[in-house]
Amino acid sequence: MLDPIGNAYMAVAQRSNLLPGDNVVVFGAGTLGLGCVQMEKIMGAAEIIVVASSANEAVRFPVAKKFGATHCISYDKENVEEKILELVGENNIPIVYDCAGSPSLLKQSLNILRTNGQIIRVGMSFLPLNFSINDLSMKAIDLVGHMAYNTVSLKHVLTLLERKMFDAKSMITHILPLSDWQEGFELMKNRQGIKVILKYDE
Repeated sequence: MLDPIGNAYMAVAQRSNLLPGDNVVVFGAGTLGLGCVQMEKIMGAAEIIVVASSANEAVRFPVAKKFGATHCISYDKENVEEKILELVGENNIPIVYDCAGSPSLLKQSLNILRTNGQIIRVGMSFLPLNFSINDLSMKAIDLVGHMAYNTVSLKHVLTLLERKMFDAKSMITHILPLSDWQEGFELMKNRQGIKVILKYDE
């Protein structure tokens, strides 16, 4: 669990310019996205909007709300940009945390961010961009690449866990014997699990 939590810590606390009272958008509801939600809540974000597919509605969205998400949007059911505008108004998103990585999310981020906003790109994709990124310049947006964590991240995460300020247990949805590995992969594939742990069979 230290890997995704350390990743989230560095993305939010060390790489972004998050200020208490800021509104933020998180693309993705996996362990990285949910870790970012917790860190944003700890650091005082006001509106925390999680965007992911409707496959996450049953398991991951409720956990996101438990961690501090104020809204969860299913991008395959709602118009994301219109919904965010409805929730927080125009020019009120200073930071987007992209924990999914799809090129289309970069385009959406450029549309919803205010001028001088910031994109923290946590997720990965090897697909090419098929759109102009001129808005990156026109709106003076910072695109920050993010990877992994450092000793500061891990040291502080251990402190947060020790003091029960960060909830790792709620992200562990299943503990299965190694012989049930296939079930574990299916749970992840179908978004019915968040973190599935495999243990040696008794």
